[in-house]
Amino acid sequence: MRMFKTPVVVEPGVLGRFRIVTGPADALKVMHTQWPERETEKYKKALTACREAAAGKVPPHVARSSFVAAARSVRILVLPEEFRRYTIGSIDPLQASREAGRRY
Repeated sequence: MRMFKTPVVVEPGVLGRFRIVTGPADALKVMHTQWPERETEKYKKALTACREAAAGKVPPHVARSSFVAAARSVRILVLPEEFRRYTIGSIDPLQASREAGRRY
């Protein structure tokens, strides 16, 4: 499974419900099921990039860049410093996600 070097956090639905996107396949799930605006050029570009990255045609970082731009354009991107405010105890969800991805 292809993964992003650094996960992307989005808040696509209910306020306060975050989704940690770890790779192109995960990004495609979010884009197909939870994306607020599907007719924008950035959405279409990100969709194509994620499909190509999932198929191994382009590196994951290309899909990540397009996904971040699309998420930012519809205001669902959660910046790391904002997300860390919701960290419980000493667990950093982004770091935990990265480590989980390495184990599989």
